[in-house]
Amino acid sequence: MAATLSSSQLEDEDVGPPVPEFSAKILKVPTGGNCQDGSTISFAANRGKLGEREIWLMGPNGEQARKIYDAKEGTGTDCWSWSPDGEHYLYVSRDESGDTGWSRDVKGGHPAAVLGSSELRRSDDIVFLHDGRVFYSLKESENGDVCNYWETRFDLVTGKRTEHPKRLTNWPSFCVFGGSVTHDDRHLVFVSSSSFYTSYVADLEGGGTRIRDLKHFTLEDSYDLARAWSSDSRAVIVAQGRADRYGLFIQYLDSDTTEQIVPLTPGGSLGSGTMSPDGKWYIGQIWPDVDNHHHNAVPLPIVRFPISGGPSTTLLTTSRPAVVSCGRLPSKTCVIAEKSDDERQMVVSSFDPINGPGSELARFYLGQDLDLFPDLMVCVVSPDGDRLAILRSPASLVEIYTLRGHFLNRIPSHSLAKLISLAWSADQRGLFLTRKAEGGGTELLYTDLKGNTKSLRRCISDK
Repeated sequence: MAATLSSSQLEDEDVGPPVPEFSAKILKVPTGGNCQDGSTISFAANRGKLGEREIWLMGPNGEQARKIYDAKEGTGTDCWSWSPDGEHYLYVSRDESGDTGWSRDVKGGHPAAVLGSSELRRSDDIVFLHDGRVFYSLKESENGDVCNYWETRFDLVTGKRTEHPKRLTNWPSFCVFGGSVTHDDRHLVFVSSSSFYTSYVADLEGGGTRIRDLKHFTLEDSYDLARAWSSDSRAVIVAQGRADRYGLFIQYLDSDTTEQIVPLTPGGSLGSGTMSPDGKWYIGQIWPDVDNHHHNAVPLPIVRFPISGGPSTTLLTTSRPAVVSCGRLPSKTCVIAEKSDDERQMVVSSFDPINGPGSELARFYLGQDLDLFPDLMVCVVSPDGDRLAILRSPASLVEIYTLRGHFLNRIPSHSLAKLISLAWSADQRGLFLTRKAEGGGTELLYTDLKGNTKSLRRCISDK
């Protein structure tokens, strides 16, 4: 029997993107003018609901402190930067609709808006050159880790923008931040980051207590994630992500190539899912690529993909992240778990892979510390479709219930702290779990239902 392991440099696939790898780069730019003299320091004070309320300037030794900006009630502000000539101060104002970047003459006068909310929300880096040009990075999508530099220009006297933005770079696989321009404006030094997952396949021994013959499985270290097994256990279903596109592929254990099930489709990313009991469908949640996406703002579809190829079908939609799982034949049970409207309970309901929504089965109160991991919610149905294994919070123990929510067992192991995912073993005598490991990284574990736990593999953090 084989098991898929999908690991990253720090975190498991169910808790967010992997830790980025960083590298420094230099971008040549044309020459510019002089720089500021560093005679004035800015700081923000008087914190409110949406950030600090005031911006002050003072000399390097605290002399001549003076307030230059006072945010209105119900708004906030952030310190930002100086113009290269030191004559204008740039800051951010914030209200419920978003952020706006402003330029203000330090000697007085009215401010000028320089960057809007959509640009600031997507930007990880802003660098001012001495001739009025500004380089700033923009994310290519809300779901991706790709961003590029854009260029615009400001009038150094008025602080107003004088040129429309234009793309400066077109890099496909990393994001940029931490930019700094040389004094002669000839070079921009910045940090680039990229992140990826590495998927593995391994054989199980000793009833799931050991693994052997671990091998790198997918072709790329990227957002290619082993998501499920085919019904005959000869192949793995692989979800692929590229910026704001998602696809679904199948790869056989004796092959180095993937076969397309769903081509790369624009508009979002494919979350974790489950195989239907008959093995004919992969069912997962789509995270739409929406500007300023919020869980409660945009419906999240649960979609059925035919493994043999063909069009997908939306089974139902949720307003919050959900978890789906199915049993195996002869069971026909599939369940979906999502938060209640007040976000205090896990609501578990049945659904049909063909007909969609079913009826509510059970409710479980969530742990108070779930706020530390707001999207973490674990509920997995057993292969025979009769039991639920749930995790109320990262600090709680694994609990076993009937399908209707009647308590059966709590796994008594103190080593099962900081859990972030779980899966039933095929023989239903135990569970495979992932936890945050001491000292960083993650660890794959096996535990039987009495709490006897074995460590199978640990992924060490490089931080």
